[in-house]
Amino acid sequence: MTCCLQTERRNIGNVKRGSGPVIESSRAEEFDLNMFLSEFVRDKGIKRSIDKAFEIVVYALFNTLVRHLKITVTVSADPDGSELLKEFEDFSRLLLNIDAENPTVSLPARLYRAGVTNAADKGLDIWGNFGPVVQVKHVTLTEELAEDISDGVAADRIVIVCSDGEKEITERVCQQLSHSIQGVIVQSQLVEWYNLALRGHFSSCLSTDLLNSLCQEFHNEFPFSKTFEPFY
Repeated sequence: MTCCLQTERRNIGNVKRGSGPVIESSRAEEFDLNMFLSEFVRDKGIKRSIDKAFEIVVYALFNTLVRHLKITVTVSADPDGSELLKEFEDFSRLLLNIDAENPTVSLPARLYRAGVTNAADKGLDIWGNFGPVVQVKHVTLTEELAEDISDGVAADRIVIVCSDGEKEITERVCQQLSHSIQGVIVQSQLVEWYNLALRGHFSSCLSTDLLNSLCQEFHNEFPFSKTFEPFY
């Protein structure tokens, strides 16, 4: 087991720094998402980390686009409930950032990862302060796993991200188990969106932030991949 961990840390470090489709030294015009993810499929030393790599890829893209779109979320109390709001003003000010004098507030839309290196998050991988919960799965979605997603996440808008080959079974299983699935996103769509962000019309403002976000999330997820090899 120790040997496997050592190999995984070294190989992820290589993906980040040296061999194959590297993040840190890649330029926007040459980064290939399919090739990058194929490293995790081909290399047995890091194959078990494909789900986390896929999650990082999704988060880096989604978070970059949400920030650059400058989306805002508005929290507003019903004017008819002004007396109730005033009665519980301490609560609403602390939890909702509104009070009787300021019953409306606008906040930047944000996405968050449920927990770096946390395998106990069940169906929750990424969530937004504007509603949706994102579940990222690069492996086959079984009925049992889909039940975990729909039962383990208290949300009425779930987006599932999976590989292209899993889309049909994912949609079928989700239709059988839950009415709260908002949609399914597949890897080919992620590749198309990455290409647009890195080499499209708006690449000048998106590409650097996207690659930096991708690199930072890998550092957060696999911190030992940077420090282990020199020590070893």
